[in-house]
Amino acid sequence: MRKLIIIVSLVLFPSLVFAGSLGFRDIKMGMTKDELHKFVDASNCMPDSQGSFCTDKAKINDVNVDVYYSMNDKEVLDLIWLSFYNHFYDELKDALTEKYGRKYKCSQSVVQNRMGAKFMNEYCEWELKKGIVYIDKYGLDIEKGTIAIKDYSYFKRIKKKKQGKGF
Repeated sequence: MRKLIIIVSLVLFPSLVFAGSLGFRDIKMGMTKDELHKFVDASNCMPDSQGSFCTDKAKINDVNVDVYYSMNDKEVLDLIWLSFYNHFYDELKDALTEKYGRKYKCSQSVVQNRMGAKFMNEYCEWELKKGIVYIDKYGLDIEKGTIAIKDYSYFKRIKKKKQGKGF
């Protein structure tokens, strides 16, 4: 019985610990623009049609990533988007699995570059209590992958934009 409890704890623990924590490092969803500026230089931020966004650079383990923080029209963070060279895909997928747990869905598809070369893409998604996290091997282009951390309020913002309300 004790072994069963330990095994169940090891399997469930990562997803339980991070189920309520949606963000990147110390930057959490729902932060205001002023709170975000404690971590990201305000000179890297600018308004856009949906609110504002900030850009930054970071490292996950030894992997360089470009980071984009998007805030809604109330200046509240609801999207964190990262791009990386796709040869680091497996390492970053492992880091996400360590943080968010093994309960994720993956799909594969063939992508093609302009020269006609074909590559096997992989897209994995964690559906969490407060939002969705995904990693896409060829998310940006044939050289760059993407990670997105989306609060559920982000989807409401996009739906509202598509309906032509407020944007």
